[in-house]
Amino acid sequence: MLFIIISILIIVVIIIAVVHYNHKRGMRSSVNSYGTSDILNRTTNRAFSDNSGGTVNMETEVMEYFANARHNQKDRWFRFKYKKVGNEWRAYIIRTPPLNGKSGDQHLTHRYSDGNGNYWVCRDPQTTTLHDAQVVSRVWADRFLEYTVKGIEANSQVW
Repeated sequence: MLFIIISILIIVVIIIAVVHYNHKRGMRSSVNSYGTSDILNRTTNRAFSDNSGGTVNMETEVMEYFANARHNQKDRWFRFKYKKVGNEWRAYIIRTPPLNGKSGDQHLTHRYSDGNGNYWVCRDPQTTTLHDAQVVSRVWADRFLEYTVKGIEANSQVW
């Protein structure tokens, strides 16, 4: 009987540790809407400068988004890091699915570059809140994925 009680306690402790670990590191989630309830909203107060001349006041950890696949694409995984530069929030693009032979032209793919190989989502004017940057990056990801299949630039896509 004592062996059973000790075994149950060990299992409970392991479950609590696993739940705590997953909560601390953040969970990947599949997102099919443009709300922010499924996106990780953790920010840090690291400050640094980039080539645009602005000082970054805040940034998020890397966040993942699984874009809406209208053509059953298997790879629809995007990763973004949001950074506040001056008064605007930028959605830095960490990972996209491959272009499948389509042009990677910054104009066609709606990306800005800082000249160091870092790209962020092109939006004019840039967003001023983290929430808006997350919404814009999700719409951008869905349209980028459509571009990789059909070759239709984002502004010409009908949703």
